[in-house]
Amino acid sequence: QPPMVEEEKKEDPRTQSLRQNAQVLTINDGQRIISRDPVVAKCIHCNQTGVTTVRRQNGITVLASSVICCLVGMGPCAIVPWCVGELKDCTHECHFCGNIVA
Repeated sequence: QPPMVEEEKKEDPRTQSLRQNAQVLTINDGQRIISRDPVVAKCIHCNQTGVTTVRRQNGITVLASSVICCLVGMGPCAIVPWCVGELKDCTHECHFCGNIVA
């Protein structure tokens, strides 16, 4: 019988680039990643190492910015903070299991 050959796993070019250029982060419970961009991290839930998926959600900063716009008489501009990605809260999730990494 011919020897079994494993199929090569195709890796996303973004993942390859991050693996080559970044240090792998091992995140402990409660530790935070200070980055709005995906990072290479080792998941504490599934022990896989990969690029995190970043989810952006409206948080207190967006709400506070909107309220401040209304209070200073710029009511129509209160919608702008809801559209600005840099004001949103970021959550890093494991690409493999989907659990929150940081």
